[in-house]
Amino acid sequence: MPWACCRGVLHGGEALFVADSGNHCIRAVSTEGAGGVGRTVFGTPQSPGKAPTELNFPWSLCYHGTLLYVGDKYNMRIVVLSPDEPAAVRVVSDEWPWASRFAPRGFASSPDGVVLLPTNSKARAG
Repeated sequence: MPWACCRGVLHGGEALFVADSGNHCIRAVSTEGAGGVGRTVFGTPQSPGKAPTELNFPWSLCYHGTLLYVGDKYNMRIVVLSPDEPAAVRVVSDEWPWASRFAPRGFASSPDGVVLLPTNSKARAG
C-alpha cells in the first residue's frame, strides 16, 4: 500500500518515487514516455528490517536537491538516500529521549534549501 509519493530524478531522468509501505521499500516509476516501468530502488520488498539499507513501513517522502528523504515509521528514523546509489547517505535515528521519538508523517522543502518536517508539540527534551 503506497502512503506517499514525490517527483525527483533517477539516473538523469524524471521519476515518481513511491513509498510502498506495506512492502517496506521505495519504488521508482519513470515519468518519461508512455507506460513507465516501476522498480525497487531502496529496501527489500516484503522484508522489514532495521539495517541502514532496510526499511520498516516507509510512509513519507521528500525529494530535495539530489537526495530523497524517507520517514521510516516503525524504525522511528529518517533515512536520507541518493536515488542513484543503493546505500543510505545518512540516517537520523531515535537517539533522542523517549518522548521525542518520531516517525515523520510528511516533509517539505523550502526554496532556500531547508527540509522541513512536522514535530510533536508534546515532546520534551529530557
